[in-house]
Amino acid sequence: WVFAESDIFNFGALSLIVLSTLMMATESYDASSDYVNTTDNINWMFTMIFSLEILIRLTAYGHRFFYEAWNNFDLFVVVTAIIEQLVAASIGIKVLRALRISRIFRTIRIVRRLPRLHTLIKALASAFPALISAVALVLIVSFIFTTIGVQFFAGLKYGYLIDKKRNFDNSW
Repeated sequence: WVFAESDIFNFGALSLIVLSTLMMATESYDASSDYVNTTDNINWMFTMIFSLEILIRLTAYGHRFFYEAWNNFDLFVVVTAIIEQLVAASIGIKVLRALRISRIFRTIRIVRRLPRLHTLIKALASAFPALISAVALVLIVSFIFTTIGVQFFAGLKYGYLIDKKRNFDNSW
């Protein structure tokens, strides 16, 4: 239990998450088969290391592991990554490409390890309703002035600045 709570263990997990994110950022569409094989092997390695992290936490916390939402989230990300990689390896095609998105969720785990970032995310989430109200206000004002512009300036003769694409004949 002491090891699972240690700063070294948590910093190591955080470092692996960052490395895994950087590895995912290097994937590209037109990569060579050698490069794809290498990245697949490295992703397998990361998945196995994250599985080991889950096992360490499971043995350290026992049934209390499932009481924390972040642990359930970590377990979901690791299990989904394993399923995606097993199916892709057995079938030979990337049928479950959508499950690769689950590996992106690894980066969200950084929030768990950095309390200041967690506080910032909470602040942004609490400000979201006010932000929606502000966006709605801007859209309403924009609609009003667009309607006024169309009413006043529709039917102007085309010239230097007013042509078929840029005119006041409609709001689009």
